[in-house]
Amino acid sequence: MIHKLFTFPFHALVKLGEKIAEEVDRELYDLGSIQKHLLQLELQLEFEDISIEEYEQKEAELLRRYAIAKAREQAALYSFAEEED
Repeated sequence: MIHKLFTFPFHALVKLGEKIAEEVDRELYDLGSIQKHLLQLELQLEFEDISIEEYEQKEAELLRRYAIAKAREQAALYSFAEEED
């Protein structure tokens, strides 16, 4: 009982950290969010708010995240299809 009282704050903190990590991961690899950021980036370039170099750098990062998100989506669909069989 005393052990639980002392370890509860630690376990609660770990759970909170896991939830935060899940939310950050969800935001970083959300396809809709990435597409929105790509469109915003194109508008910034079009209105000359950013340089072409900055655009290319940010675009590469967003496309990398997009590829990861698509791969995760495909893996989830594949795993779901296997469970159905």
